[in-house]
Amino acid sequence: MASVSMTAGAQDSDAGPNWRIVDLYYHHEFNRHDNREADFLGIRASSNVREHGLFRIETNGGSIKNRINGVKRDYNGYQQSFMGGVRYAASPQADIFLLGGVTRVEFETNDYNLNRHGIITQFGMRGMLTPNVDITSYFQWQKNGGMSTTSWHGEGRYRAWRRLDIYAAVGIYANDRSGRIGLSFHF
Repeated sequence: MASVSMTAGAQDSDAGPNWRIVDLYYHHEFNRHDNREADFLGIRASSNVREHGLFRIETNGGSIKNRINGVKRDYNGYQQSFMGGVRYAASPQADIFLLGGVTRVEFETNDYNLNRHGIITQFGMRGMLTPNVDITSYFQWQKNGGMSTTSWHGEGRYRAWRRLDIYAAVGIYANDRSGRIGLSFHF
């Protein structure tokens, strides 16, 4: 009886990924074809809902620099996303997840302000390599206005202290590459 309760307690503690997390990050994106770069600050929070539910909210904003035909253009960009979905255990240390929701993208300069509403989906796996290392890999599809984007994202977290992780991520789009670095807080 004692071994059964110890096993159940171990599975509930740190065996699988903790979805109750807040990421604070710096995001850099660059386009390999048209000299476009973006620097953003962002926050993303996720939480499990009941046994298999999952909720995520993310917002970021910053500056975008573009040079087309020798003309330099600077503008601000913002994005907010609200997603809900499901997660299921693939093993005691890993979850498969599917999220879907709405997103809003906005670009602004002194001359114009463009915003588009759309949909966003994510499908992937998140797991614990060790009690201190958490990795995530997922595909994302997003459609805003007449434009759709498919991308792959990889993330890693290293437990630096109790409820604080060092967070790093990469993203690969058709023409863009991105990277993130920041901190993750568990609650």
